[in-house]
Amino acid sequence: DKVLATDDSADRQSILSNFSAHAQDTTFATQLLYRLRDGSQNAGKALEWLEGELEKTGSDAEEIIISEHHTLSSGNVTTGNIIRGLRLINDVDWTVWFEGVSRIDTVLRERTDFAALDFFSRDQYRTAIEELARRSNLSEYRVAEKAIELAGHAASDGDGDVVLTGPAHTDVGFFLVGPRRLELEKAIGYRPTISQTVKRAFRKTGWLGIVVPVFALTALLLVLSGNALANLGLSVPSIVLMLALFAVPASEGALAFFNT
Repeated sequence: DKVLATDDSADRQSILSNFSAHAQDTTFATQLLYRLRDGSQNAGKALEWLEGELEKTGSDAEEIIISEHHTLSSGNVTTGNIIRGLRLINDVDWTVWFEGVSRIDTVLRERTDFAALDFFSRDQYRTAIEELARRSNLSEYRVAEKAIELAGHAASDGDGDVVLTGPAHTDVGFFLVGPRRLELEKAIGYRPTISQTVKRAFRKTGWLGIVVPVFALTALLLVLSGNALANLGLSVPSIVLMLALFAVPASEGALAFFNT
């Protein structure tokens, strides 16, 4: 804009001299040519200057325009290919692809009824194998093989003869996510986390693991309430009556807190 607003004079030459280095850039030169060739009567000297700068590099105006248009066209083609590629990626069912290339899925499909399960159940099996492998010294593939081996041993006697046992004793799922998982963990050298150890110890207590904590929380709430009522100066019979009325909601609150 400054060049077009300045007459063919020393001022214009001074402005253009500041952009001599940029004249070697095809994008800059092409845009400048586009602006100078709009028919302005003050663009003559600027065009001569630009053509002179281009001649220093062995190029000319038409050559850089063709080169820049070629670059833009290549960029448009590349962008179009990227967009089409992203659309193809979005169209791929990655769940099906993953199950097709997974070695874990392959061995489970070949040697168990894994293929007959729904996706949620299959995903549970894969997650269990991943967790077991992470806390043991075996790979996921070896964990899957070990689970299949244990299921096979459970389905036959010591001589390899098939025995009639329920699915809870023979299905590989019971070793991965079922009641016989501890057998698989022992076989692969699984190291349970501290939280898992605490949860399992708590489950072994049975109903006492629920009653005792709830009773303790209820008693604590009643003691705190009794102290608060005593500080208010209420008589003993009144405190006993209030605590009796408060016992049920206190136990419900303790149970809700325990469940969380």
